[in-house]
Amino acid sequence: MQAEPFSPPKVQIGDCVYWYNDPLTCAEPTMGWVCQRPGIHTLSVLVFSPNTGFQEKPSVRHREDPGLQENADWRQWGCWEYAPQTAQLKKLDGMMSQIAAATEQLSLARKQNGGKPT
Repeated sequence: MQAEPFSPPKVQIGDCVYWYNDPLTCAEPTMGWVCQRPGIHTLSVLVFSPNTGFQEKPSVRHREDPGLQENADWRQWGCWEYAPQTAQLKKLDGMMSQIAAATEQLSLARKQNGGKPT
């Protein structure tokens, strides 16, 4: 049985992420922002550190990408994950889509019932 290919979480330019220098330990995150999406599995993260200022980290893979365990070349760019506030916003965005769909269904049901509540 073949494993499912890894698919990283969806991101948009400007999303706030945590960047980790060492994908094997994922300790001491640095705040970063998605600045490019050069590949399906990689993105460029603009990170800020008080010691070094702004730096762009190219070709960064998600921390759960199994290829990071196998490929030392991939690990040299670090890894990323959603910052907690970005994860919460993504969750709320999904909930808003569900609420909009439910509201639309309720509106259609009321029209079919002559405006009476269902």
